[in-house]
Amino acid sequence: MKNFLIITTAAVIIFGIGYFIDSNSLSSTKIVQNSEDQVINVEMNVPSFKFLKMDGTFSHIEEYKGKIVILNFWATWCAPCVTEFPAILDIVKENPDIVFIAISNDSDATEVLKFIKKMKTINATIETPQVVIGLDKEREISVSAFNVLRLPETFIINRDFKLVQKVIGSEAWLNGTTKKYLDTLKK
Repeated sequence: MKNFLIITTAAVIIFGIGYFIDSNSLSSTKIVQNSEDQVINVEMNVPSFKFLKMDGTFSHIEEYKGKIVILNFWATWCAPCVTEFPAILDIVKENPDIVFIAISNDSDATEVLKFIKKMKTINATIETPQVVIGLDKEREISVSAFNVLRLPETFIINRDFKLVQKVIGSEAWLNGTTKKYLDTLKK
């Protein structure tokens, strides 16, 4: 009976967080970038989670309190993810107060490592402490904690450690919309 109560409570919490993060359930302002991309302004607490980094160690999201965080869920097989990645790296390169946490949904770490190696030849920013690459091959973080429904999905976390924006798709990174928004958070 005790185990049933614990499992039921955990399920309610997980589904509750997913409900509140789901773009259709947020009380927010939606700005449609094109027929598929959306930028959604929100203000919510950041769910607590830890993630596996590509060096085999774990990091906890709370380690980044006080910084502006770009929390990106992506995969190497996702064309829009690969397209937006260099644009996000360029933003990070210009802003030392921003941390880019890119959590891959790839099931194979080898593909992520190949992608990182390729990115190093294009943009040296990937080798800085501002860029943290993680792996969520079971999608425990992306789906369970953030209710990510399609890739790429990115969450902006402000210095007060609040989720303030959800970006679905890559267009807002490519057309400068998100860069302008991040500039407002630096003040």
